[in-house]
Formats: sequence, structure tokens, C-alpha cells
Amino acid sequence: MPRTQPLQRPDTVGSSTSGLRTSTPAISALTRAATAPQHQQSVTSAVVQLLESADRLLSRTDPHAHSYIARATALLRTEQAMGSAPAADGIGRPIRGGLTRWQLRRVTDYMEENLKFTIRVSDVAARVGLSTSYFFSAFRCTVGESPYAYVVRRRIERAQELMLLTEKPLSEIALDCGLTDQPHLTRLFKRLVGASPAAWRRQRKAFQTHTAVDVAGAGA
Repeated sequence: MPRTQPLQRPDTVGSSTSGLRTSTPAISALTRAATAPQHQQSVTSAVVQLLESADRLLSRTDPHAHSYIARATALLRTEQAMGSAPAADGIGRPIRGGLTRWQLRRVTDYMEENLKFTIRVSDVAARVGLSTSYFFSAFRCTVGESPYAYVVRRRIERAQELMLLTEKPLSEIALDCGLTDQPHLTRLFKRLVGASPAAWRRQRKAFQTHTAVDVAGAGA
């Protein structure tokens, strides 16, 4: 019987991430881009509606805008991963050692919903009826990174969103993202992003403030 692999161990992740922007031009651009293939229309429509709602609420500094943006981002992440899934045969079996679209959607949805908690490979594999070892290789084949690396990347991206959209301290953000403490967040953040969370947050906040001043001056 394969041994359970908790997603809490060190691993090598070579990707980097960028911050979430919530400006009106970005939202408008996503709205104009709603011309995806038919099988993506429902997700695209949901994302567009969430972002349009956030766009309307941001001008009133409504706190619900943050949740709309977070949900839209999660949908986009899932759809991005879905785009790399291999084709499936007529009865939904994986081809070339990867996951089918329904399997990938189910496991990424599960990971997204449980980023705050411990996620084990065996639990994720069970969601789609696969053995731990087969799921591990199939996920890597489909997504291009291990389940652990994917979860770590999503946790850091979630931390970036919270740093930009809230005033929560880094210690609280670390816990909200399923990390042990602030030093744990800092280690992983530096590895993926190349800067400390505090430095990254200061830089992005300064940019947002500068942009807001420029917009206000243009509208005067």
C-alpha cells in the first residue's frame, strides 16, 4: 500500500509569481477577452461577472469586492490548469498518463478549497479514485509540476492576494494560507518570488498608492 505523502515537506519549486491587480483597465480587458471556446464559456462568464461586480464595488470600498476578486482568481487558476490537460477518450479515461479534465477540475477545486489546511496526496488522489503513486505522476504529467509544488505555489499566490487586498499581518496571512508561521511563509515566498513578503508588500503598496495619486490627478 502506498505511503501517504503530506504536502508539508520541503521541495524544489522553480516558478515565480506576480501580484494581483484590481484596476478597472485590467477588469475591462478580461471582460473583452470573454471569447473562449464553448467548453470554457460558463467559467469565463462566471469570472467576468465576478470581476464586473468587484469593479462596481471597489469604487465604494465595499469589503465584498475582495471576496469577488479572490473567487474570480481561483476560477482563472483552475481554468489555466485545465487548458494543459490531455485529451480524454469517449468514456473519460486518462490518455498518455495524465488526468482527464474532470479529474483535474475536481482535484484543483479540492486543493483550492483546502489551502488553509493540511492537504495530503492520498486524500487528493481518492477524490478521483486513483492510487497515490499513479495520481502523483499523472498530476505532474498534466500540470507540469508535482502536487506539492502546485499547492505551495497556490499558497504563495493566495498570500500575495491577501497582502494586496487586506491589511492583515503576515503572521495571520501565513496561517490563512495553510503555513506554519510567518518564517515558513518567508522561506517559501523568497524561494518562489525572490523577495521577502514584507519587501514585496511595501513595493506593491507603494506602486498602488502612486497609481491612485496619478489617477486622482488626471481626474481633477
